[in-house]
Amino acid sequence: MSREHRRVEEYLGKQLDDLGLVAEDFERFIEARASEDTDLDFKRGFPDDGAADSDKMPSLIAGMANEIGGVILVGVDEVEAVASAVVGVANEEGPELSLRQRIASSVSPLPRFSVRRVPFAEDAARCVFVVAIPRSSDSPHAVVVNGSLRYPARHGTTRRYMSESEVATRYRQRFRTAEDVAMALDRQHVEAQSRVSGKAWLVLSTRPLAPGALEMSRKELDATTDWWRQLLPVICPWPPGNVGLMTRSGQRRYIMSDASHGDLPMYGELILHADGSCDVLAVIGSHRDDGALSIWQTSIVFSVVASLQVAGLHAMRAGASGDAMLAAAIVLPDEERATASLISARSGFIAQVPGSYSVTGTTTRRTISLDEVSCAAGAALASYDLASDLLGAFGSPEPIELSREGVIQPHFIYGDDKIRASQWARRNDVVVADSAT
Repeated sequence: MSREHRRVEEYLGKQLDDLGLVAEDFERFIEARASEDTDLDFKRGFPDDGAADSDKMPSLIAGMANEIGGVILVGVDEVEAVASAVVGVANEEGPELSLRQRIASSVSPLPRFSVRRVPFAEDAARCVFVVAIPRSSDSPHAVVVNGSLRYPARHGTTRRYMSESEVATRYRQRFRTAEDVAMALDRQHVEAQSRVSGKAWLVLSTRPLAPGALEMSRKELDATTDWWRQLLPVICPWPPGNVGLMTRSGQRRYIMSDASHGDLPMYGELILHADGSCDVLAVIGSHRDDGALSIWQTSIVFSVVASLQVAGLHAMRAGASGDAMLAAAIVLPDEERATASLISARSGFIAQVPGSYSVTGTTTRRTISLDEVSCAAGAALASYDLASDLLGAFGSPEPIELSREGVIQPHFIYGDDKIRASQWARRNDVVVADSAT
């Protein structure tokens, strides 16, 4: 059960993104006499463009984003704010496109929301539209009303507009939240780096601007272990794939590691904080027989891809939403003037990037969209800039294995890694360059 829309999913008995969800499942709202509230609204259908009530959807979505988020079910009728019938609407793309255009032109800043069409099992030509709005870290959102900006807030089944002082307070909270999250992320990232030694590591930490809240319990520890076990075959086949299944709980966090309690990890560790924050610790290089420390560029690039996707999926599972701040660093062994060389592949041949570099202490910081990086294609797209920053410390200008558009470039990947990368990409609808062999 996800945390973002827990109450709605408790009515359904399923998650809103469950592939087995059908429109008939929404009959449970009628059976339970579910009522509209701050986080739930029923609509018999979409208002027509130009109709007198066509501005209600932008205000409703902005109002939910300004509070705790919510779900709008279009195709579910109500009587006196209580669900009364699942009537459905035409299963067509047009209403969604119209809604997105209306929101984009009348709400600022643009809130995040998703739209899913859930068809009837007995009549796929009709469906229920599920519009899901997460709590926003960009609040306050304004709507255009009669040519001026107003800031809606949804309370129960009613909408009101915020006063000037409320709007000012929300803006102060937005900027203060960003500052607080940045400071907390720095502390979190330093703590994560203290967990590694002896090899070359990628340490990547994320912290959501709108946090979630995972329960701390034995039941949730078991559920988190199962989640990780099911996720391992899906994510990119590089570290953090080396993270083991030795699981334990810590202070407001769950830890997946290849080391027993109290020991430092050997190859990988995943720290899943209850608020949706995440630390990924993954080995990306080790000492050669001659004592030199080498790092494969491919390991950096695809460890970043996998780490971003894990961070996004964990945050969503915890109920976090919106953007997250990120800090990433390559950490070398704790030795005096420790240096490492970068190994890359061009046209099927391996080569060492000239020079040997000390990169510990160079931290890259970015802001990422949790929704985007939770899917493989979005993680690949976001990884280009982040990997470029990390590789820049070695004098390498960009990740040749991955294009700026998030396309996998197998001809720059060596040996079996080429096959693994191509197979993973195709399984997850990530584009692979035509020259793949």
